[in-house]
Amino acid sequence: MTGRRRSGAPLRLLAQAFKAVFAGVVAGLGALQAVLVGGESFGSISSGQWVTIVAAVVVAFGGVYGIANRPPGDQGEQAAAGQ
Repeated sequence: MTGRRRSGAPLRLLAQAFKAVFAGVVAGLGALQAVLVGGESFGSISSGQWVTIVAAVVVAFGGVYGIANRPPGDQGEQAAAGQ
C-alpha cells in the first residue's frame, strides 16, 4: 500500500441513499397493503395496481433522495437572518 487515503465518496453516497431506499420501501409496502385488502392475493393484483405501487416507490425515493441533507448545526436561512 502506498499510503494513499481511500475516498469515502461511495460510502457517503450509500448513506445518503439509505434514507431514500427506506422511504421507497415504506411507500411500496403501504401501497401494496392498500391493494391487498379484503383477502386479495398477489395473483389478483392488476397491472394498473402494480404501476401505482411502482409509482409510489419511485416518487418516495426520488423525493427523499432529491432533498439535500443540511450539514450538522445548520439552522437554515431564518437563523442567519436573525444574526
